[in-house]
Amino acid sequence: MDCGEGAVPGLEAIAEQLKEDLHVGFDPPFTTLNVGLIKGGTAKNVMAGKCEFTLEWRPIPTQDPQLVLNLIDKAIEEEKKTDTEFNCEVTCGRNDSGFETSSESALVTFLESTTGKKTGSVAFGTEGAQMTILGSEAVVMGPGDIREAHRTGEFVPIDELNRCAEILAQSIQHFCF
Repeated sequence: MDCGEGAVPGLEAIAEQLKEDLHVGFDPPFTTLNVGLIKGGTAKNVMAGKCEFTLEWRPIPTQDPQLVLNLIDKAIEEEKKTDTEFNCEVTCGRNDSGFETSSESALVTFLESTTGKKTGSVAFGTEGAQMTILGSEAVVMGPGDIREAHRTGEFVPIDELNRCAEILAQSIQHFCF
């Protein structure tokens, strides 16, 4: 997204609006926005003429994947009404939907039994939504602690990796043979 100074307050308003659409069982139970990359300006004492940032959102399963883009487009049009010099270009690189697999699913109940852990929801992006579009039941499961993921020194303890491989082998044996 390439925008002027009015963009961030507009995003904060969109984030607040998204909190009104709740999906119980998800944590947090609403679609979240995150500005993860920001680039702009030429010096600390010069007003930036241009700012680029990357916005990510993680929609709840019941939400139209176009909703956030539509809200952003509306906010841009509103900003243009009050600031004729405001210019903002939006490029969407990826627009995924959320997904949810029934807790009654044979896959979910098998994995709960095999792992000894109760399922829940995750508030991070995966390729699970694409798998459901292809007709699969999708779950997010793996070794390690998500708090260790995507950071310097990321690791998975070898015993957890081995246990995950065992669970996957049992799942393949159960569902594919």
